[in-house]
Amino acid sequence: MMNNAPRRSAFAGAWLCAAMAATAVTAQDTALDAATDTDIPGDWELSGNVGLYSDYRFRGISFSDEELALQGGIDLAHSSGFYVGTWGSNLGGFGTFGDPNLELDVYAGYGGTVGGVGTYDIGVLYYLYPGAAGNNDYVEFYGSLGAEIGPAEATVGVAWAPDQGSIGDDNIYVYGDLGAGIPNTPISLSAHLGYTDGALGLGGTGVSAAGFESFSDNYLDWSIGASAELVGLEFGVAYVDTNIGKTRENVVGTRVIGSGSPFVADGQVVVSVGYSF
Repeated sequence: MMNNAPRRSAFAGAWLCAAMAATAVTAQDTALDAATDTDIPGDWELSGNVGLYSDYRFRGISFSDEELALQGGIDLAHSSGFYVGTWGSNLGGFGTFGDPNLELDVYAGYGGTVGGVGTYDIGVLYYLYPGAAGNNDYVEFYGSLGAEIGPAEATVGVAWAPDQGSIGDDNIYVYGDLGAGIPNTPISLSAHLGYTDGALGLGGTGVSAAGFESFSDNYLDWSIGASAELVGLEFGVAYVDTNIGKTRENVVGTRVIGSGSPFVADGQVVVSVGYSF
């Protein structure tokens, strides 16, 4: 979904992790060229990405009211493993929380290898919603481990948002991703499974909207997808869904949004086209 797959995209659905693996060499080469062209020291790499998506799904939930989303980000990474970056997307419906039409994330972290057999990534991410009438911004800490399993690449990770004023109680998200390329083709396949529990779980007595109390504050999300790099562009298609039932979904959509489509968690096919530089 974004070029910084071990960081931001893992929390936005992570269904294009295989595509990122397939295009990592190209992205790294272009980043090195960019560093040379802009006189950035050789131990730093600058890269960016932009994409158009038929829907912005955050952990299975539509944050663009099942409409088009334009997304993009910039990363600056050091050879030591340290990185900083920012990423943004337009919002709609449930994703606006009744206020802003823009999400802007900033993050920093550190990644590396584990004994030559795997990778790790840790960091902190700050979700910003410029123009919001209330305090919707919040902080989340994350970490992940990755390894090659035969021809596939597997990642397991966790993201934790501590108790803070904008979301109330804390929230935890655990997930697993699996991706593999089809030999002798530009096509990669991916699968994702995630579990949300806590303040962002769309339920429980901690939610101020009436009617949430009868629902648990946790849910599952999953996706399967395919992607390919053609003519310098990254094309993707995925099916994204959750285990949130229609009754609960209707309460989430109508009580929180107040207007617009209440169906924010139903199964959806998401298509995309992106460019990395």
